[in-house]
Amino acid sequence: MSRINLLHYVLLGMPVVLFFLSLILVMGQGKKDFMGMIKRGAGRMKRKLALVLVLSLLYGAAWIGQEQLQGAMQSTAVIGFNYPEASRGLTPNKTRLNASKILSEEVLDQAIQDAGMNISAQELRDCLTVMPVKAGSTISTDTTYISTEYLLTYTANKDTLFLNPQTVVDMVAHAYYDKFIADYTRKTIVLEPDFDELAELDYLDIDGWFDVQTKAIEDYAWALSSENSTYQSATTGETFYSIAEKAKNYREVQLERYNSYILTYGIAKNKPQYIAKLNYDNKITSMDYLKNVATHEINLEAIDLYERDMATVVLVPSEDTDGKYYMSRTKIGVDYFADEAETSMKTAAQQQLQVETNNYTIQQMQAVNASAEQTAQADKMVESLKAEYQVLSDLLKNTLKDYDKDTINNYMSIVVSQQEKMESSDLKKVILATVGFAVFFCLLLTVFPYREQPAGNGKERKNAKNVKELKRKRAEHNSTEREEDTK
Repeated sequence: MSRINLLHYVLLGMPVVLFFLSLILVMGQGKKDFMGMIKRGAGRMKRKLALVLVLSLLYGAAWIGQEQLQGAMQSTAVIGFNYPEASRGLTPNKTRLNASKILSEEVLDQAIQDAGMNISAQELRDCLTVMPVKAGSTISTDTTYISTEYLLTYTANKDTLFLNPQTVVDMVAHAYYDKFIADYTRKTIVLEPDFDELAELDYLDIDGWFDVQTKAIEDYAWALSSENSTYQSATTGETFYSIAEKAKNYREVQLERYNSYILTYGIAKNKPQYIAKLNYDNKITSMDYLKNVATHEINLEAIDLYERDMATVVLVPSEDTDGKYYMSRTKIGVDYFADEAETSMKTAAQQQLQVETNNYTIQQMQAVNASAEQTAQADKMVESLKAEYQVLSDLLKNTLKDYDKDTINNYMSIVVSQQEKMESSDLKKVILATVGFAVFFCLLLTVFPYREQPAGNGKERKNAKNVKELKRKRAEHNSTEREEDTK
């Protein structure tokens, strides 16, 4: 607990202590004449009003000083998470949200660097706390509440008195904001391929390489379009749907045109090596084709072994979402055999097509020899494909950047408290606390037991005291004279 908070609780507890002391004194005196005691105490209180007034003013001044000191040594910031997954305690990528990362060493080091503070991360962490902001009356034991707001509090100590509290919480909160956005912004590395890989590929393999990379752009754009189909970038003027269509057109038109040109003139960097590669691919693919054909036939034979009555339909009692029962058809073994037979036949057809395509390529490579001009034209087409692909990639990256700027920046809100002057609520609190102190201090003085004084006014009591002293001195004088006469 900080010294400021300790002082706050001490001042808050003083009226309570005065009340309980008064209660103990009333119960301890055991007087039956309670009203008489109050009347006598009230009479004495008239002489103590100045003391009550002075102490009450000092108490109020201490409250005001504590509030001002708290404003000078303490500041807070509310960090709110506004994306949908936050209400379930998750990050945007659906991993667990850990608010303690606000005080991670990486965040604090960045805040220290940004603010130019001459302290260590550990010294700064000692002055900071993070607590969830509760929803007050909305929380009950019957419901699970997950906070989406956290209170970051900075309280200065003797090592950090030279720091501005509001600057500290502002820098820490925004350092965490920067890290959060960096961690959960969409990664676009898939849109940044290494074109140096093309140097190691033959011309027809370059076609396959571009097809794979452009398919990644198309899939990425379709996924974003399903998330927000109407968003249009202010920078590029494109939507995710339009970019996906452009990527599809690139694959179906530009790459097909390039592939056709290469096959027409039989262009290759190393024909014998490339033909050997295609023959090897055909050998492996043909073996896989025969396996899939065999699988198809085996499944058809298994289906024929089923009894016709068993292979018709199977109905089982089921329950719908409304709790009503109905008879539902369910799959049986013959259905699984049919599905597997269909899948294996589709795969075999694709493999057969691949073998036929490779055979046609081999025929073209063997039948035609490309000229130097035709090979140079193929190189120009590769450069054109690279440029067009880069345009597509930049379109998606810039559109996504604008989209993230418009959405992810709203993932988190930061509100730093302003404590430049005492608010009206704080002033009311000071007045109530001071009035409470004055009332309970008056109550304590009223019931406090005083020793009863002798009757008469002060002058009479003083004269009586002088008479007693004179009699005592006379007695001593007479005793001395009798002793001298005896001698």
